[in-house]
Amino acid sequence: MPADRDQRTSFAKSERTRARILDSAASVFSALGYAGTRLADIADAAGIKQGSLYYYFDSKDALVEEMLRVGLERTYDMVSAAIEALGPDTSPSDRLRAAITAHAEAIIKELDYTAANARIVGQLPPESRRRHMIDQRPYGKLWDGLLTAARDAGEIRDDVDLLTLRLLLLGALNWTVEWPTRAKRTPAQVASALIISLFEGIATTEHV
Repeated sequence: MPADRDQRTSFAKSERTRARILDSAASVFSALGYAGTRLADIADAAGIKQGSLYYYFDSKDALVEEMLRVGLERTYDMVSAAIEALGPDTSPSDRLRAAITAHAEAIIKELDYTAANARIVGQLPPESRRRHMIDQRPYGKLWDGLLTAARDAGEIRDDVDLLTLRLLLLGALNWTVEWPTRAKRTPAQVASALIISLFEGIATTEHV
């Protein structure tokens, strides 16, 4: 039994170190970009030797791909949890509102991951970018399902291109990490402005 306990302790420590490396990678990539980041920078930030980093990730590309995947997974989990908490009788448009708010909150909670994604995704090598696009598909399908349900329920117009709408929504939310300091708003404020624009419009009645 002591051997089993030692093995579990070692595994838990390894997982904590791996998580620390990923968190450090998100922070460094968000600050320095893809080309400007060295594995040595990430190792220093994580408080480990560079050689030890190779135990967890065999290359810079393997590390950046996993960092991006983890960021996506955390956002997906937060949005899914917010939707599920509403219950099955919630209207499609209210589920969409909850998803917008949860995504805005996820951006702030996982700020380094979000900022790293926004900064480096266009700098990735073609193969890494291709795999990242594949990793994004489940989250895209989640949003496609929300938008389709709202359209089919007659809660959003049926002449709207839903793919374009989804990309506009997520693009607007994701880019808030790049806003200047004077424009920073809380996740609730960002979500509220976007929800009002989406469901109520910004034109006054006499100008519709």
